[in-house]
Amino acid sequence: MARSVGITISAIVVFVGCAFTLLFGLGSAAMSLRPTANVSPFVAFFAVVEAVFALGFSGWGIATGVGLISTKEWARISTIVFAALLALFTLPPALLMALLPLRIQQDPNLPAHSAPILRVGISLVSGLLGALAIFWLYFFNRRSVKVQFQGQRPVLQEAGPQLAPEIGTSIPAQRVPGRPLSITIIAL
Repeated sequence: MARSVGITISAIVVFVGCAFTLLFGLGSAAMSLRPTANVSPFVAFFAVVEAVFALGFSGWGIATGVGLISTKEWARISTIVFAALLALFTLPPALLMALLPLRIQQDPNLPAHSAPILRVGISLVSGLLGALAIFWLYFFNRRSVKVQFQGQRPVLQEAGPQLAPEIGTSIPAQRVPGRPLSITIIAL
């Protein structure tokens, strides 16, 4: 079955997000390698940790994007796991920034309306990422999308004169009920 437009667009969004994450990780790594006099060692260490996580998530995303283009089942599951994590880490900040009062000490060098601009900016970005996560959770769990990731795989036939199908033929893989190992590990 051919890959749908939604899967292709999702893979493109994953690649664009990975590019931004990779740039963020490289920026954090550059900051940690060239600390200035006013940066504490703790901040430099935190920048290294940020860089490692950003590069790791970027690698995960690139692998998932390639798997989405190839319609691999593990890539669909990886996208669902990532979407759940994205919703978990973006929707609460969007809600908190929109509802809670923002009490920051106003720097006289900043414009008078910088706090509301910060609030709206964080709420919008977090809300858009949360909406993308919810859409992906819905989209990649639809039956029509699941079918696209279940390719034709050669399977051994039951005991008989032939032990394997002839070359060039394939038998639909039979699904074993259960949840994926990655979901089971996360649930623990």
